[in-house]
Amino acid sequence: MYSIQRWRTAYQNAFEARMDWCVKPFDGANHEPAAALNGDTGIGVLRIRTDPGAEVKLSAAGSSDPDGNRLSYRWWTYVEAGTYWAEAPIRGAGECDAVVTVPQDASGRTVHIILEATDDGRPPLTAYRRAILEASGERVPSPAGTERPDPGKPVTHLGGPPEKTGPWTFYRGINVGGGPVEIDGRKWEGDNARDFVCQDRQLNSPQVPLIPPTDPARARMIHAFRWNREPRLALTGVPNGRYAVYAYVWEETSPETLTISLNGRKVVAEYNSGDAGQWQRLGPWEVDVTDGRIEIASRGGAANFSGLEIWNKAGGSPAATPERTPKKEDTK
Repeated sequence: MYSIQRWRTAYQNAFEARMDWCVKPFDGANHEPAAALNGDTGIGVLRIRTDPGAEVKLSAAGSSDPDGNRLSYRWWTYVEAGTYWAEAPIRGAGECDAVVTVPQDASGRTVHIILEATDDGRPPLTAYRRAILEASGERVPSPAGTERPDPGKPVTHLGGPPEKTGPWTFYRGINVGGGPVEIDGRKWEGDNARDFVCQDRQLNSPQVPLIPPTDPARARMIHAFRWNREPRLALTGVPNGRYAVYAYVWEETSPETLTISLNGRKVVAEYNSGDAGQWQRLGPWEVDVTDGRIEIASRGGAANFSGLEIWNKAGGSPAATPERTPKKEDTK
């Protein structure tokens, strides 16, 4: 049930209604509404070709309820299903008619919009429709740390930062919330590692299936974590130099929206953690260390941090370089 946490209330209500159908006459039980999407009264996905920056009008007009109940509407971005990495602005998200603004940087990507039509019967029942907005143009590279791995492809090895920005040497890996472990052939330290500081709550949830699946050692690392609404993880005693930092984050229950900073600099904005079980190695983010400290912080929703992976640039003394860094390597 963890992978469908977002839909829990709706499917539990649907199950309750079906039990009513077994013992009550038709007019004594509630039945699901029928959701219309831009005049389409079927149940299929509606694909809409559009342009970056365009305003797309969506309408639930024509939706109906077999029991004559009143309907309410909700529109939202299904980030995990699309190839665009963030939510699209929606005007009228709680109305029958809504307007979605396609982000300017969504060129060549898809934005999935979900319509929920819910009646006011007992129990309230919900019908769903999906619109896929296909933005024209050449695909724009995603910001560093926002490209998700293929959820159906097992992750068995992840490399280091791009060689063209290096050379890089593995510095330290910290299994946040867990013990020492070997990942990708590199030895990681446990949560009690020297100079590692984190006061956030510690948990371990091995019962949650990971998406995508991964090797046993990485899975143990991901399942053990520390969490809070404003977590802070720091490594002190770091020699001066240039470093590339990865952070493993995952979702144990339901989606949260996070803004993550490295040494006070925002590196990921409005990151959606996904459904239960989804994980990602965010980064690499480059940083010049001059005060012996590498610190990751997050705000917004409740964040689960499982691991810190830090690489040192050979001969990498602090230098003036752009804040944005190349996007992380694809899953191998």
